[in-house]
Amino acid sequence: IDNKLSMVLRSHELPENGDGYKLQHDGRLATVFSASNYCGQTGNMGAVVILGKDLSVEPVEHFAPMLDTLKDEMAAGITDSVA
Repeated sequence: IDNKLSMVLRSHELPENGDGYKLQHDGRLATVFSASNYCGQTGNMGAVVILGKDLSVEPVEHFAPMLDTLKDEMAAGITDSVA
């Protein structure tokens, strides 16, 4: 059966390697997890996917500091890590 799908983009599951995204099956399956440092303590990367007009996929990773670090910086008036 040919369903004519060229790619599946799924989310809401952290890849086991801790990256914010994972490509599988020759790039035809992409898993994206946007919540970096989940719950402020896991240390994982987060990612978003930018789709090109030609449906090309460009994953972009990001990372949020630890929750305690954010609290300390916010209390001290330092906001660089949350900008």
